[in-house]
Amino acid sequence: YHFNRQARNNFWNSRLYAEIVQCQMTVRTRTHDLLLNTLPETIVKEIAAGNTRFVRRYAAASVLQCDLEGFTALSATRSPQQVLNLVSDLFDTFDAIAGKYGVDKVKTNG
Repeated sequence: YHFNRQARNNFWNSRLYAEIVQCQMTVRTRTHDLLLNTLPETIVKEIAAGNTRFVRRYAAASVLQCDLEGFTALSATRSPQQVLNLVSDLFDTFDAIAGKYGVDKVKTNG
């Protein structure tokens, strides 16, 4: 009886351990994805490597701020899917241009 009880406990403990590991992996993946949405990939890699104290100096930096004139009026005459497609295409274009010129894009709001 004692052997069977220990075997059952071992089985349930191993299942619990597997679930905990899976949850940790899910949280780690979600955290990584969230960081990639807000920080440049190079910074995320440094954080993942344990380096949380770093400073970088840039000789030049630019900020792009874009206001879509007439967007509110336009979006009122389009379906939500059409508006989403328009904004998505615009952001994809910005991302492609940034990638072409090796720009570190920090954040996109919209």
